[in-house]
Amino acid sequence: MRPLFLKISAFGPYAGSVSLDMDKLGERGLYLITGSTGAGKTTIFDAICFALFGEPSGDNRSVSMLRSKYAKPDTPTEVELKFIHKDEIYVIRRNPEYMRPAKRGTGDTKESADASLVLPYGSPVTGYTNVTRAVEELLGLKKDQFTQIAMIAQGDFLKLLLASTKDRIEKFRNIFKTDNYLKLQKQLNEEQKDLAGTVAKEKASIKQYIDQIQVDKDDVLSLEVEKARADQLLVDEVVELLGKLIENDEAAVQKNETESEKNRNDLEAVNQRIGSAQQLENARKARKEAEDMLKTEQGREDVLKKKLDDATNANQKNPEMVKSITILTDSLKKYDEIDTLLAEIANTEKQEKENEASLKKKTEEQVSKEKELGELKAEQESLKDIGVDIEKLRSDKEKIAEQITAANTMSAELDQLAKDKESLESLVESYQEKDAEYKRLKSIFEKLDQRFRDGQAGILARDLEEGAACPVCGSVHHPKLAELSEDTPSEDEVNDAKDDAEAAREAATKDANAISASRSAIETKEKNLKSKCQKLISSDDIDKAPELIASKISELEKAKGVKEAEEKDADTKSKRKAALEEAIPKLESAIGQIKQKISNITAAQAADKAAKDEKNKQIAGIKQGLAYSSKEDADKEISRLSSESKKLQEAFDTANAEYTRHQTAISELKAAIEANDKLIKEGKEIDLDAELTRKAELDSRNQEFIKTGKLLSGRLTNNRSMRENIQKKATAMAGDEKRLQWVKTLADTANGQLSGKDKIQLETYIQATYFERIIDNSNLRLITMSGGQYELYRLDESEDGKKQSGLDLGVIDHYNGTRRSVKSLSGGESFLASLSLALGLSDEVQSSAGGIQIDTMFVDEGFGSLDSDTLETAYKALAGLSEGNRIVGIISHVGYLKDKIENQIVVTKNVSGGSHAEVR
Repeated sequence: MRPLFLKISAFGPYAGSVSLDMDKLGERGLYLITGSTGAGKTTIFDAICFALFGEPSGDNRSVSMLRSKYAKPDTPTEVELKFIHKDEIYVIRRNPEYMRPAKRGTGDTKESADASLVLPYGSPVTGYTNVTRAVEELLGLKKDQFTQIAMIAQGDFLKLLLASTKDRIEKFRNIFKTDNYLKLQKQLNEEQKDLAGTVAKEKASIKQYIDQIQVDKDDVLSLEVEKARADQLLVDEVVELLGKLIENDEAAVQKNETESEKNRNDLEAVNQRIGSAQQLENARKARKEAEDMLKTEQGREDVLKKKLDDATNANQKNPEMVKSITILTDSLKKYDEIDTLLAEIANTEKQEKENEASLKKKTEEQVSKEKELGELKAEQESLKDIGVDIEKLRSDKEKIAEQITAANTMSAELDQLAKDKESLESLVESYQEKDAEYKRLKSIFEKLDQRFRDGQAGILARDLEEGAACPVCGSVHHPKLAELSEDTPSEDEVNDAKDDAEAAREAATKDANAISASRSAIETKEKNLKSKCQKLISSDDIDKAPELIASKISELEKAKGVKEAEEKDADTKSKRKAALEEAIPKLESAIGQIKQKISNITAAQAADKAAKDEKNKQIAGIKQGLAYSSKEDADKEISRLSSESKKLQEAFDTANAEYTRHQTAISELKAAIEANDKLIKEGKEIDLDAELTRKAELDSRNQEFIKTGKLLSGRLTNNRSMRENIQKKATAMAGDEKRLQWVKTLADTANGQLSGKDKIQLETYIQATYFERIIDNSNLRLITMSGGQYELYRLDESEDGKKQSGLDLGVIDHYNGTRRSVKSLSGGESFLASLSLALGLSDEVQSSAGGIQIDTMFVDEGFGSLDSDTLETAYKALAGLSEGNRIVGIISHVGYLKDKIENQIVVTKNVSGGSHAEVR
């Protein structure tokens, strides 16, 4: 990439527009950017970097600072850069975001950031980020890499030389993109922390399980459990201890179950004996109670029998009463039929009133619709010829339009005739001029021709010799020779004059022919136009025709307007006619529907009257077969009979149920007495109190066995679960601890934290490879610039052995064979070492970026502090950079460089504010 042209506007210290033709600086060699401090030398670098990547070259200048404080409100802030890359030319225009005065109204408005890139082929690229992306793809570099390769910024020399490993790590990370190695270091650290946390959680979980181990306080193993809780036992020992506890408790459970089973058997035998004794006592009591109850029931026999007989006799009237109820119930339907008929008659009468009102309404509607129909038909009759009227109006309008078109055509033709006449006049004037020129040139030719012929004798005489034959007369004697005039023209001059005259004649003849043709065409047009004018305006006066035609067009336009208005009115009437043709049939149909509805209503009225009469006859017939005048009276009688019938039946059912229960009770009591007699006879006498005391003892012992069983079972379940959980956690922890061991070793190695090893991180180790190549490239220049005295080298470890190492820098002094810190170099020596290192870095970045092609390099560094010898050495080193097809730009105001470098960009401050730059 080599800049060809740079335009800066309202950018940094440049208030106005500055254009730099950088192509004048050539394709190779050095050029100087010089000027006073603060004039804007570095801004030129900033402008180039901003055009390419949208950012200035240095880190201490932001895009928001680019707008010139000296710029006029209407001067845009922008940079235009034209550059050549791989023999192709590209043009970038870019402006930052900034505030400017509004073009309309007051206040400020924001000018949005924008950019465009014109390619040597294809469509241009537009958009701020799109252009940046296209430049990065084109050059193969991002901004930070570009500034390391092509722009060595002010102050970066010494920083790079004296930087610590930590500072170089940050710088190289951006340049060589070693972030992934740092990410790997961090990921290993995170994984180590995660694994350590997991192992710690697993240990804590095992501790919780150990704390939950259950043991009898009197058990000899309780001391071992306390040791486990105090972390005095290994996990395997804890698992073994749990095995012993579980084994002991399983034996205790078995013993408890055996003794409990024997106790339950004894208790069951006692319960059986107590049950037999209680059964014998209960039988005696039950027989006495049954015997007493039997006497009572036998005393009620006569009363219950008489009550049943009375109820049976009274209930014999019930069937007749049920029959009467059935007959009356069946008759209730007829009362409902009468009510239904009456309701239907009421509905019919209501419908009759509605039909009467509807008939009146429909009759009035019919009269109104028929009146409206008559009016519409009358209006339709008045519009029957509207279609003919419209066609006539359209025909008249078309004729007028044709006349207007003819008049406009005629007007255009008259205008063209006037133009043709003006052209003819110009042609006549041209002909007259050309004819006069022809006559002038013809006269010149004739005079030259005459003088040429007159001079032929002199020409012949000039070449005659005495004794030689004359080519004209053959005489060999020439007593009086003709003399050659001094103004006799040559034959070429005569021929040129003849050609000029002939060309003038042809030009005049051409115009004459054109005049003849134009006059003939004009005469033909006039003849035709007179005929047309006679037809159109009744006059063949060509001169007055334009005015008459204009008047005619005005009259026709007015007539056309009148016809258009009449046509619009006729169209409205035509639409109305169409609407009537659609509305009249609909209205006739509506009237027909109304008539049909009136007919339907009349028929419905007759049908309703007949139906009402028929229903009244039905009601009279139904009433003749009814015992009661109303349904309410019939319901009352049914209720009375039903109530009486129900009472008789309930009295019989109650008496019958009581007598049946009485008979059943006597049978059951006799059976109970017999069964209890049998139990008493077969029963044995038992000491119930002694058996109850024994039962209480056995129940108490049974509860103790149950309590002990639950305690042992719970402890076994808990300890088995704890053993299983501890074993699972121990297995998982063993794997995690093993992984943690090698992950920690790997993380410590990658992060330079291995004890007894160099404190070099993985990222730093990778960067050291680049750094070695940078140092090799740097030493190629430093050894030459220092006269073979100094050579840079990379320190393998830090000075104190504690800080991160790998990118520290030392210097070898070959004059005394010592190795020392680069900080011990003098000012001039540091400058040469810094410059060598910066150039070595540029070489390495360019190489690692894939062999990119950057033909321009800028060096922005203070040379004022260097002595003459050092300055000369630095100059030679920079001059060496420009070998081949590379051009190197240097910022400096040192007089030595001004004298040595001819090509310069001179930056000057203006008294009124701002700066200016020019290529010299």
